Amino acid sequence: MHAPSPAPTARPLPKGEVFRPASSSRPLSTLPSPCNLSPSGLHLFSLESLNSIVPRVSVIIPAYNAGATIVGTVDSVFAQIFQDFEIVCVDDGSTDATLAILKQFGERVRLLEQANSGPAAGRNNGARHSSGEYLAFLDADDLWAPQFLERSVAALESDPGLSLVYCNCALADSEGVALDTSLVGKGFDHAPSLNELLTRLWPIMPSAALVRR
Repeated sequence: MHAPSPAPTARPLPKGEVFRPASSSRPLSTLPSPCNLSPSGLHLFSLESLNSIVPRVSVIIPAYNAGATIVGTVDSVFAQIFQDFEIVCVDDGSTDATLAILKQFGERVRLLEQANSGPAAGRNNGARHSSGEYLAFLDADDLWAPQFLERSVAALESDPGLSLVYCNCALADSEGVALDTSLVGKGFDHAPSLNELLTRLWPIMPSAALVRR
């Protein structure tokens, strides 16, 4: 395991907010457009409109052959209580219907395409093309509970010295039913030290973390 240097400051959230179904096939605001306010055709933007265009959170979703699960994943983002976000989906050279499904979301999802390079490359590509203050990486077969972003943003903003916050993950079956098991168990329910990151496999899942850019 490669530990970051320096290690991020992390704080666990109190309850698990992420479900990891093996597969699921469930069916599913637009950012305000700037107005041309100048007679000469020059586009003028108020400070308020600029703040509304730049989202607080960029949700990055790398997807490879995720046709069976991607709709449920994206739907779980739209269902968030916290709504100041953008969604950037990166199709990683899928050979199934993933790309066609993502295109059906239209302008609600920013869609990037790349040759198959793996999820890490997809996350990096999505981050480069995003504009949010915070980054959230959601796998294409995971679901967020509605309060995930609300609690994660609040936890991150509670301490400017934090680089990352994360929460527990609940495992679920192929129908999305929770299996009453979790990844963060006894002994892992606290922010890890550098020594713990170097000597133990710490269960911080990409889909369960919010990172300061």
